[in-house]
Amino acid sequence: MMPSVTQAVQTCHELLLWLIPQLDKFPRVRRFSGRGIQKKAWRLFLMGERIGTLNEEDA
Repeated sequence: MMPSVTQAVQTCHELLLWLIPQLDKFPRVRRFSGRGIQKKAWRLFLMGERIGTLNEEDA
């Protein structure tokens, strides 16, 4: 069975529920460092690409 957009959004939500408490464990200076922001942006880009692919498959 093909994953749906709803499943992709749910998976992203679950990732954020896990990620936010993990970030709280880091000192504030490290939480918002450039490297961390770059990693987060890359992950968000990849999730966006996945959602776009799922939308194309549903069409």
